[in-house]
Amino acid sequence: MRGVTTRVPSALTALVVLAALVVSDSGGASLAHAAPEPFFLRKGDLVVFLGDSITQQQMWTRYVAQFVAQRYPDLDVRFFNAGWGGDTAKGGGDRLERDVLALAPTVVTVFFGMNDGGYRASDPKVVAAYREPLADIVKRLQAKGVRVVVMSPGCVDMEVSANLKAVDYDTTLEGLTAAAAETAKAAKCAFVDIHHPMREQLAARRKAGFTSSLVPDSVHPNEEGHYIVAAALLNGLGAEPVEPLGSFDIASGRGKGLELVEKSRDEIVLRCSTPRAAPFFVPAAAESTFRSCGMAALAAPELKLTGLPVGDWEVRFDDAEPSVFASRDLAGGAFVPAKSSARGKTVHDLVQKRETNYFDLWRNVRLPMADVPGVDEAVKGLLALDDGLHQRIRESAAVRADTFIRLSPVPTGSNLALGRAYESSDRNGAGWGVRGLTDGSWEPDATHCFATGMASNFPKTVTVDLEKSARLNAVRFGVPPFGGTRTVRVSISNEGREFIEVGKVEFAQGTAGRRTVTFDPVRARFVRLTYVDHWPDTVQYPPEFAFTTELEVYGVR
Repeated sequence: MRGVTTRVPSALTALVVLAALVVSDSGGASLAHAAPEPFFLRKGDLVVFLGDSITQQQMWTRYVAQFVAQRYPDLDVRFFNAGWGGDTAKGGGDRLERDVLALAPTVVTVFFGMNDGGYRASDPKVVAAYREPLADIVKRLQAKGVRVVVMSPGCVDMEVSANLKAVDYDTTLEGLTAAAAETAKAAKCAFVDIHHPMREQLAARRKAGFTSSLVPDSVHPNEEGHYIVAAALLNGLGAEPVEPLGSFDIASGRGKGLELVEKSRDEIVLRCSTPRAAPFFVPAAAESTFRSCGMAALAAPELKLTGLPVGDWEVRFDDAEPSVFASRDLAGGAFVPAKSSARGKTVHDLVQKRETNYFDLWRNVRLPMADVPGVDEAVKGLLALDDGLHQRIRESAAVRADTFIRLSPVPTGSNLALGRAYESSDRNGAGWGVRGLTDGSWEPDATHCFATGMASNFPKTVTVDLEKSARLNAVRFGVPPFGGTRTVRVSISNEGREFIEVGKVEFAQGTAGRRTVTFDPVRARFVRLTYVDHWPDTVQYPPEFAFTTELEVYGVR
């Protein structure tokens, strides 16, 4: 597949990238047929996701639709979710005309098997009862000119369920996976293996010491588990990775796709030479699985930077939260996820709202109210809303100029401010950030984020007592995506009376920011942030509130 094999983790290459395995009765795997190339979807396609509750969960389907909207905006592909909890291949066939063909799709993904196995030990009769209706679905769709993608069932986490472990249910699903692959091969349609990538990830997480499961109830994946499904499907269909951010040599000031905007001891700012689409949103908590399952290799753009001083660097592009990379990893090329990007989240949320809207239209209006006079007009109205959301997704994902990449050195050593007390010149009376300024969390909420009061007089200050003097050389702090925090001065003092300014930062409004101020070592016990002014506009809260997500202080021996 073009541009994919070099970007997927090597342990998953045979499973995720090829995504077309046939599993023999003895458990061995052999390549059945290659995934379609180039990308399977075409301009103007209408795609229906047919499946059981794992499809009805509206997660892997959301990630696929989100990726296609951002990676292939010109294709203008529409997606509709026809998942039904508890369904089987036979049930899917029974409702094929009503729930799928009525939409006049050009592409249908067929994702059954979890319930078809009956949650019991492997049985040839069970395999046959799955294979026959699955083949019938494929035949009926192809007769209508629909391009079909057969997906194998996923896997279960038998460490979570003693009952499924007792019947070795994954072996049952292994047999259904083989049947799905054989059915697709016979029909000459696309096949994507979901079962083995999920098993691979579960095993890798256990080996790495993770105690939480990607399949908490042993059947339904959580959000992280759904990334595996989405990555396997997109790779199997030949999706190309997003365009790289570019490459740049900091020492010489030359590169490809990037321009140097600013360079100081505290921050390096680069600008992308060409406009970029909205980045693919990923929750910060899901970053580990997002990387390991291969989704990052598709949806997180690659950045290559040489000439950086040795050490760890915070890297943030667009409006995303920063990720930390070693300079050696950036020199070789690193995938930079758009963690908690507000711009990417807008696309993500619109895709989710559109999917939810269609579910309501289909399951709560069209089907149960089919005999109600005038219901067709209500359905038309909801379809018009679907059209509007689809257009808004396209607009929100569209390319724009001035995408920036910001790099800050990560201080070494321990955070001397962790858990330390502080005093504000304008105390917040609503309980915000009682200990949030130095609690070690960058979460932008009332528990973990510091806020001043809303007095109109500026400047305002907050002063941290480190309890003992130390040779300080770095202060790291940040602001949430809300509030009016603008210019912040950083100063230090040994006795708490006379303060020496060591840096000044101006933050943009409406975007989470994080900066590190470095300076030559100075002995001090107190660290002060002075909020010099504020942005005039209200972003969720009155602009008189000064917010700070966290304050960290570092020193040298």
